[in-house]
Amino acid sequence: MRFQTVNALNLFRFEEVTVKEIDLKNKAVTVIMDALIVKGNNPNNEEFVDRFADTANVRFQNARITEVVKEGYKYYDANDRLLEEEPDQPIPVMEYEALLKKCKDVYLFDIISLKEEEGAYEYQLGMDLNESDTYWITIGCTETIVEWEKFKNKVMK
Repeated sequence: MRFQTVNALNLFRFEEVTVKEIDLKNKAVTVIMDALIVKGNNPNNEEFVDRFADTANVRFQNARITEVVKEGYKYYDANDRLLEEEPDQPIPVMEYEALLKKCKDVYLFDIISLKEEEGAYEYQLGMDLNESDTYWITIGCTETIVEWEKFKNKVMK
């Protein structure tokens, strides 16, 4: 890949990214995505304005998935009375791989930093698998690498 950013996920915007695939191999979790926004302050972005990257890989090195949770919900009526509630549901470890295989052409709406210390990083990935199922995947790793081949259009605000 032509461009690379290491340990600086804050130089990207992840809202509305499409996850093409999640690959688990060689102690790495690689998220292959479209519509990643490279912020203007990224040293690889010579135009200094937010721009889309072509297909990008976000690789979590020496990664371990520490938790996967299906997000619950609460429905209220117009008078603020609770009508229905579904609590968050932790996903068992043995189901992680099968769930990640379902993550093809789904929306990633954010990557949240939980911890960023040299050699010890932790992030939460929020993904909508369909209109009603949102999952939060927590990944611990020693390094993050974002790679892409070329830039596309500027992001219109």
